[in-house]
Amino acid sequence: MQNFSENIQPAIIIPVYNHGPQVSRVVEQALVLSLPVFVVNDGSTDETAEVLTEFDGVKVLHHPTNRGKGAAILSGLTAARDSGCNVAITLDGDGQHNPEDARNLLNAIGGGERSIVIGKRELNSRKGSRMAFVSYTDASGVFEVTLFSETLGQARE
Repeated sequence: MQNFSENIQPAIIIPVYNHGPQVSRVVEQALVLSLPVFVVNDGSTDETAEVLTEFDGVKVLHHPTNRGKGAAILSGLTAARDSGCNVAITLDGDGQHNPEDARNLLNAIGGGERSIVIGKRELNSRKGSRMAFVSYTDASGVFEVTLFSETLGQARE
């Protein structure tokens, strides 16, 4: 997967809360990227914790109670940083993001001069999905790259 600068050490962070049925597919797709994967189980009360035991090579963190998506992302960022990563891509655990889009986001970082790159998936049934980017640049150290989608009420086909 490596087309980005050598000084970029990326990780995938997947915050999950009661995503048991869907999280397995998301983790499998993220592992194909050959990047460190951190899954933060944010106090799930369904089978999520059990599903996450099926994966080797994934660092699973558990919050004993639901602390919210922001807290789950922060826990994942801390674990990624402590493992030597300096860039993080967040993916939702419900399957709405395509982990393959991480390649485009990482390439948009450049040599590490951008501290945040946000990808917005444009859903258009005639043209297919495409990724648009917004980037913000400053001189800070560790930064996050967030992958998100905004459907604005459009139905998936």
